[in-house]
Amino acid sequence: MVYNTSQVSPVGCQGDSVLCSVEEFLRAFVDVMQDKTVRDAEKYFDMVQEEYELVKPSRMEEMVELTNNFKTYLVEKGKCGELC
Repeated sequence: MVYNTSQVSPVGCQGDSVLCSVEEFLRAFVDVMQDKTVRDAEKYFDMVQEEYELVKPSRMEEMVELTNNFKTYLVEKGKCGELC
């Protein structure tokens, strides 16, 4: 059996709440994916499709880039887990 052991935070303080973490992860995911989509679209529309197929990153390179961008976003903009 698994129990929710998160503590109730003082009013206005959501630094350690599960909801804060979920919202922050979703915000980071959406922002990172939006940035990637915009960058990829700019590259794609600046060249012909055959050129893009030759220079586009591999799936592994894309995954590493997304993971690094996600981590960077959380470090720079993350507020959850901070002391209240």
